[in-house]
Amino acid sequence: ACGNGSRCVAYLLGKNLNTKEIKLKTNNRLLNAKIVGNLQVELEMGKPLFSFKDIPLSKKINPADITLEMNNKTFAGGFCVNVGNPHIIFFVNNCFEHDLKKIGPKIENHDLFPEKTNVTMAQVIDENNITVNVWERGAGLTKACGTAACATAVAALKNKLANDKVNIKFKEGSLNIKIDKTDNIFMTGPVSKIKKIAVEPDECPTLTSGKSATHLIQGIGAGFIPNTLDQGSYDQIIRIKGKDAVRMTKNLAKNLGLFVGISAGANVLASIELSKTMPPDTKIVTI
Repeated sequence: ACGNGSRCVAYLLGKNLNTKEIKLKTNNRLLNAKIVGNLQVELEMGKPLFSFKDIPLSKKINPADITLEMNNKTFAGGFCVNVGNPHIIFFVNNCFEHDLKKIGPKIENHDLFPEKTNVTMAQVIDENNITVNVWERGAGLTKACGTAACATAVAALKNKLANDKVNIKFKEGSLNIKIDKTDNIFMTGPVSKIKKIAVEPDECPTLTSGKSATHLIQGIGAGFIPNTLDQGSYDQIIRIKGKDAVRMTKNLAKNLGLFVGISAGANVLASIELSKTMPPDTKIVTI
């Protein structure tokens, strides 16, 4: 399970269901989540797995002391653990001096890891703070990874490098990890404010004015509001002209090789319009 993704899902479900406690079922464990503050979610990740079969490793070897040869360099003292997915953590003096773009994929795909692995270079600042640089399995370099934070905290505690409560710091943001006496892992961190933006045809503004008319944007703007639509679920409505949506759809195909429908062209236009009012680092997801 993705730790950060699970926290975000738990927050959205909690808000929609008007509850502070949510249970999430993954393919290999049950996660208990709790909204503990404004945009703060605590997620109980369960217990780590330490045996070579559970991680898994391809051969019986001490998972707490792995040595790998990569790019004519020796990486010793690797700590392997499964916290819902497999991880290997190396404690180093400077977590950013190692080029994870080069060594990350090689370690991820090493024969020792039959299901591949996430790779973390961890730099202990003190017993309460650790800075990490993470290569995420199947994704590459990542600015933050919840399960990597959990795995790093476990490895640091087992190696007596940190306390049972520790802040794991990434390039962007940090997570607080707590490990109780039974080895249960609790991850607490923020979720971003999420706004839902509706898009409708300018020629058929049913949501904004109740009017119905023909238009060019196939896939949206049915001309009526179904009883199942919660009109309080979105924060804003952006109206897009049909001819502009058609033009954007053609541009997406011609310039980016994206063969999508006209409604997708309308979504892209709405995203561009929305971006003009937001800070440069804001992320917009269109669905």
